[in-house]
Amino acid sequence: MTTIVDLRSTAELASEGPAPLDSVAGVRHAHHPVLPEQGAATDAVADVLLTRADQDRSRYPGDPVTGHYLGYLEDRPDQVIGALRSIASSPGAALVHCAAGKDRTGVVVAVALTAVGVPAEVVVADYAATGERTEEILDRLRRSPTYAADINSKDDRSHEPRPETMAAFLEQMDARHGGVTAWLAGHGFGADDLSLLRARLRQP
Repeated sequence: MTTIVDLRSTAELASEGPAPLDSVAGVRHAHHPVLPEQGAATDAVADVLLTRADQDRSRYPGDPVTGHYLGYLEDRPDQVIGALRSIASSPGAALVHCAAGKDRTGVVVAVALTAVGVPAEVVVADYAATGERTEEILDRLRRSPTYAADINSKDDRSHEPRPETMAAFLEQMDARHGGVTAWLAGHGFGADDLSLLRARLRQP
């Protein structure tokens, strides 16, 4: 493990304190917050402004979570690109995380995997696999003052990853942006970056 790619907000970092691996010699901490930096916003959505929920629904009325995911790319494309560059340039394994490891992490990992040619059905299955640990993840987050109120404000089932959500996200990337690689290229992540990412993720 040589690089930690942390997608949490600055407020989350401040309230949660250093992560266990932050003090390990030789491990680089790369901070790429993919949510707009506003107040104490986390990705559990309760303290994110109502207008953001409205934006999520307007982006994709059929599934507001898909709309939320598309919002990462609209609101913080620089941070999504930065996260992929941190993965691609890591001299060893890179660990990507947010709070629950489902939404922000799911999107960044899905974009990375799709960019290097992993089939959509495999990306969707990888995203859905987080559901195997949902109960344990929620139990951990409930023990944190940063996340407890957000988590407890919603039914546990709403926190489970739905394969349809990620499938719709990838379909919308094709429909709106001409695909993941076209979106990346439009934001400065070009052929050289893509080659580095492919070498990191696809070659032994």
